[in-house]
Amino acid sequence: MNVELIDLTEENLQQCFGLKVASDQKQYIASNEDSWNTAKENKGIACPFAIYSDGKMIGFTMFAFDRLSYVYRDDLSNEREVVFVKI
Repeated sequence: MNVELIDLTEENLQQCFGLKVASDQKQYIASNEDSWNTAKENKGIACPFAIYSDGKMIGFTMFAFDRLSYVYRDDLSNEREVVFVKI
């Protein structure tokens, strides 16, 4: 079995929106379309993907980065930004 996370594109977006969870799970999770809209509003933070198994779309996942950054000066008074990413 070959499992891949593939970026959502115009070519596979509607297929992803068509994926549904079991009716007894709907109360626990947002629809793929709602999650996609949230990702568009949070570019660079939310990362949505289609899940493929052996070339067939079987699911959707999304994770987010929690970004923390600060600027510091080194011994030569050069400013540098340090970015920490927590997944």
